[in-house]
This record gives sequence, structure tokens and C-alpha cells, in this order.
Amino acid sequence: MKKSLNLFMFILILFVATISLIGLSPGIAGPFDEDNTIKIDPKLQSEEGATGETESSPAAVSEDEVIIAPPDEPEVEPTAALPTEEDEQEVAASSAPEPEEGSSKILPGYEEQDISIGGDNYCGQFAMTSVFKGLGIDKEAQDVYKATNPAGIFTAPPVIVGYLNKNGVKARQRQNCSIDDIVKKIDAGTPVMVLVDSGDGTPHWVNIYGYNRDASGKIISLRMRDSYWGTRSGHEMDIAEFSKAWKRPFGDTFIGKVAGYSNLMIDINGSSSWPSSPLSTATEDNMASGINEVVTGWTNRDWGQLAGGASKLVLGIPGAVVSIGSRVPTALGSMLSGWGKDRMRQGGVGNSILGGAAVAGGSVLQAGGWVANQVGNLSSSVAKGIGNGIKSLFGR
Repeated sequence: MKKSLNLFMFILILFVATISLIGLSPGIAGPFDEDNTIKIDPKLQSEEGATGETESSPAAVSEDEVIIAPPDEPEVEPTAALPTEEDEQEVAASSAPEPEEGSSKILPGYEEQDISIGGDNYCGQFAMTSVFKGLGIDKEAQDVYKATNPAGIFTAPPVIVGYLNKNGVKARQRQNCSIDDIVKKIDAGTPVMVLVDSGDGTPHWVNIYGYNRDASGKIISLRMRDSYWGTRSGHEMDIAEFSKAWKRPFGDTFIGKVAGYSNLMIDINGSSSWPSSPLSTATEDNMASGINEVVTGWTNRDWGQLAGGASKLVLGIPGAVVSIGSRVPTALGSMLSGWGKDRMRQGGVGNSILGGAAVAGGSVLQAGGWVANQVGNLSSSVAKGIGNGIKSLFGR
């Protein structure tokens, strides 16, 4: 038992001594050396990557390198190098399709319409004629002109809505619309009429039947027919220019600041369940349509239309006075609130107190103006209803 133990100790000591000598010997990598990476001869590595085979003869190596000879393997096809990120981008750029102009759309039947104006070039009637022709309804501009505006004055929105509905085109008036509202109607296959500023504060009706997008999908322009820009063929208007003209159709004039029309649109094929005129512009609609009907009725010797228009004007006076008068405190309240907010932003106790009082007072003026405006519009709506009732008695 003791001999076995002594023999075991001798073997253990011999094993430890051998391991120590290996670890201390130069040129041999031990398991705890800092750099114990197995290195492959560069020449051998390049030849293997190119042919998939290795040389059988040994190559010269440095003292700290170990050559590992790969086992014999069948010949394989060389591995293709993977493309770099730059290569992938170049291929993608060359194979990608040319950018398209989004989902631009132009409705057929409007671009090259032959509309004979015969010297009486009035925008509302021209735009209505374009709508009729595009929808396949046989109407001539002169007939529309004689029926709705023979004196060539401004054509009120209710007059246009009424004439379109009377001649088979469902339409309704909408206020404060957006570019997206126009796009949706065109996508649905119908044009829209809108009221814009022609450039000098003169309100102008146009018929929009198309739009264009850029490569990113943003609306950049609209296609239209009208009696000013698009008499012979379609006219394209930049979206920024259009948006400005659409927001304030009477421009920066006194009427433009007082009138309530803004982003007004005649929705073609709109739902007949909606009112033909919004309450927010009832005063403007009643007075404008009343003037239209008086002038047109007198010119055409249509006494029913004349009586209906006169009723709207006379009965609408109180509502117009209240409604238009309400715009003054509303505008003053807005200015006062803006001034107060500016003072509050300057900081300080005095500015905060004074600015806060101005904001509060401006809010009261704005609220009072809004209430008065609603009362005036409601009164104008009643006057409009009575005037339409008188017209209907004469079969209009």
C-alpha cells in the first residue's frame, strides 16, 4: 500500500514538473498566455480562399505560429464574396424605379372643354357650365348666364347651389373646407366649385377637377377651368397661391375682412340631407342671393324671383345689421387678447396683471360678438326662408 502511494506521489510530482517546464519554455504557447490565438499562414489562407485547396508542403512560419493542416476534402466551388453596404446601395439605386408623382389625378372630360362665352364671361356661370359638361349634362354658358346672372354681378353661393340642384346635379354649400376635402371629392370622381380671390379682391368661381402630387405624395398644384385663367383649357395653380386666394376670396379689402366666406366649396353630388347653406354665413348668403334675384328677376321680367329677392333684402336688414355689427367687437376682442398675451410674455408683475386683464376683456368682447353674430345669422336665415317661399308661390 505504501509503495503504491510512493509510486503515485512520484508520478504526480513528475507530471507537475513537466507542466511547469512547458509553461516556462520560450516559443511554446501556454494555456494562460495573453496571445494564444492560433495563427494561419497568410499565404496558405489566401490560396485556400481562392481554390478551396491547401498545399501539402509545409510553409515557413515564425516561432510563435502553429500550422494546422486541414483534412483532405473534396474540391468545392469558390465562395463568392459578400457585397458591401456600398455595393447594395448602388444596386438598389440602379434597379429602383423612377419616382412617380404620387397619386396625381385628373378627371376626364374637363381639360379641353369647348365653352363658348360669347362676350359674357362671368365666372360663376362658366364654372357651372364646366361642371355640367363634365358630368355629361348639355348646358351652354349663355343659357346658364341668362338664367342666373344676366347683369354680370357677383353670383351668390345659394344661387349656384339652387341652379345645380334644379338641373339634376346634387350640390351643397360648405364652409371652412380643406385641401383634403377637395382631393377626396376628385378621388371619388366628382369636381368641386370653390370661391377664390382673383388677385385684386374680386371673388372668383372656379371648377377644380384635378390635382398633382410630388414624389413624396404632397399636393403641389390643382387643375381648374374658369373664366379667367382656364378659358381655353385647363389651368394649373400652385397650392400655396391657391390656399391664400381660397382663404379670403374678397382679399384684404374691407369687405374681405368683414365677409364670413372662407375656404368655401360647392360640394358636387353632396348629400341632399345637409342644409344648402351653413348658418355661419347665413347673412352673407341671404343678402348676396337677394341682390342676385332682384337684379336677375328685373332683367328677365321674372316677378316671382324679383319679389323673393326683395323680401330677402328687406327682411334681412335687421339680421345683417346685427351680424355685421358683431364683427366689430369680435375683431377688437381678438386684437385686445393678442396685445394682452404679448404683455404677459414680457414678464413682470405689472405686465402680468395688465396683460391678464386685456386677455379677459378681449375674451368677453369676442364672446359677445359671437353671440350677436349667431342671432343675426338666425334672423337672416328666417328672411331667406320667407323669400324662398314667396318665390315658390310663383313657381320658381
